[in-house]
Amino acid sequence: MAKRGGFPGMGMPGNMNNLMKQAQKMQRQMEENQKALEEKEFTATAGGGAVEVTISGKREVTKVKLQEEVVDPDDIEMLEDLIVAATNEALRKVEEESTAVMSKLTGWSGRTWRRSSILMEYYSSHINKLIEQLSHLPGIGAKSAQRLAFHIMNMPKDQVEQLTSSITGARENVQYCKCCCTLTDREICPICSNDKRDHSVIMVVENTRDLAAYEKTGKFDGVYHVLHGAISPMLGIGPDDIKLKELMQRLAKDEVKEVIIATNSSLEGETTAMYISKLIKPTGIKVSRIASGVPVGGDLEYIDEVTLLRALEGRVEL
Repeated sequence: MAKRGGFPGMGMPGNMNNLMKQAQKMQRQMEENQKALEEKEFTATAGGGAVEVTISGKREVTKVKLQEEVVDPDDIEMLEDLIVAATNEALRKVEEESTAVMSKLTGWSGRTWRRSSILMEYYSSHINKLIEQLSHLPGIGAKSAQRLAFHIMNMPKDQVEQLTSSITGARENVQYCKCCCTLTDREICPICSNDKRDHSVIMVVENTRDLAAYEKTGKFDGVYHVLHGAISPMLGIGPDDIKLKELMQRLAKDEVKEVIIATNSSLEGETTAMYISKLIKPTGIKVSRIASGVPVGGDLEYIDEVTLLRALEGRVEL
């Protein structure tokens, strides 16, 4: 009688029963581990902890925490990227935990199970490196970094060379103005070296972009001092981490009549303004704060109570 075909060892009922028992045992273990995984929570942050996302083992978002400083109506894309980055990091943690569980049961390597690794194999090492470097920029998440990387790859070669040359040139030649600390390619910036400006009035701003915003109005003829940040205990930024010492040194040697504090109306901006005010007032120099209130074109019903109160306090006679 001819033997029936089949796999070695599969023809005996005893072996089949053993295999079935092993398969059932493995299935129970997988179900138990899957249930335990689904009950766990995985948390990841982005933007130095400004955005925190928690995901369950079922890969469902259960919690999102946002610090006030990242909620900027003028820069929604940055917030979106930070949320995406934190979510992807939390998902990666879920994948790693799931991979570890599967590896224990099957003995397969984690690389087989990690979708992120598989996806990254579609790109060359040079593109991966470019995406990684771009993702280190503030406000740039993985998705935006990937989009920028492929945009750069599709640019003409001469434009890419101009871009890299501009970045290198700016990094090598731009420095802090020795007077106001703004970014410039000169020892003293054009504003500080202008004798027609009123050097007795100094406006304190958080960054060079704020300086440019006030210059665009064409109504301020004083000079500036750029802090390059704001005091934020939550982010570990103290008075020594911004250009406050340089401001006090400047006030000590220059004849200044008024300091206008033009930091943002955020928690960090208000904290910085109060701190500067307490430092300067004992010197006898006038300290003022820019007004804040209802924006042009804004609807009152959508404006918060603090802004409305300040608008009322800062009202002007018509």
